[in-house]
Amino acid sequence: MVYEDNRIITLNSQDGDKLNGTYLSNIHFNFSGLLKDEKDLIRSYITVLNCQIPVSFYIIENGVNNILNYTDNSVNKTIELTEGNYNGNQMVTALNTGFTVNGSPVTSFLAPQSGILYFFITGGNSITLLSTSTAKSILGFDVDISSTTLIKLPYQLNLLGKKKLFINSNNLRNSAFTSKLLSSTQTIATVPVDQPPYNMINYIASIDIQKIVLNNRTLDMIDIEITDENNNYVNFRNIDWSITLCLSVEKKDIVKLDYGIYDLPLENLPLENLPLENIKKLSRDEKELKLLES
Repeated sequence: MVYEDNRIITLNSQDGDKLNGTYLSNIHFNFSGLLKDEKDLIRSYITVLNCQIPVSFYIIENGVNNILNYTDNSVNKTIELTEGNYNGNQMVTALNTGFTVNGSPVTSFLAPQSGILYFFITGGNSITLLSTSTAKSILGFDVDISSTTLIKLPYQLNLLGKKKLFINSNNLRNSAFTSKLLSSTQTIATVPVDQPPYNMINYIASIDIQKIVLNNRTLDMIDIEITDENNNYVNFRNIDWSITLCLSVEKKDIVKLDYGIYDLPLENLPLENLPLENIKKLSRDEKELKLLES
């Protein structure tokens, strides 16, 4: 007989070892004996039952997507966007402020019907937006674009920010895959970002789908890494999150399985199942009984 032992594990980012500081997206929780390699262990599963995650991360982040590189008459210039959350008008204002500070005769404009950014150039200056810009996928271009009059970007301004969070764990070893480099990963759950900035994501799993077989037979420490779709650590800015896991362990019921026929009372066993010595004993008893009866 097989039975399942379910163990609820609650994690809060404020309780673990913070490997990337106030980012709170790479944390180790040092338990002891959560899962032991015992002889009755068949297999184990992990499920992310629910999590409460703050939308405290920004659309524009320093070192990730906040730089616009361009040349003005072959002179390299840079606009560094202040990290934070933007709408279309705020992005246009930030770009125009940057061009003004740099002394470049460029004015940006967002077409409301298409969501496309335009850059109007005056004075005959030659402007080239460079693909080395980390903000290029936000602004809407992917290769160098040059003009002396007007630059129209090919793609929409993308201020959606993070669309999905990946909860990963190296110690909770499982079989998962990602289209990023077409490689394996240690993802135990993906969480849609379905709330606006400064709100909270309340994720509840579909247990039948999210129950994941673990490849390891022992478990002491749980590591949690939370990344975005580009495999960047999420910066939660010191706002804590909570995750509830369920560790399900399938075990053999050894007591019942080891209860063999030779442990049963003799009178409950058919003759053909008895050991030879017991059969002989019964035969002698029967003879003695017959002698007494006679």
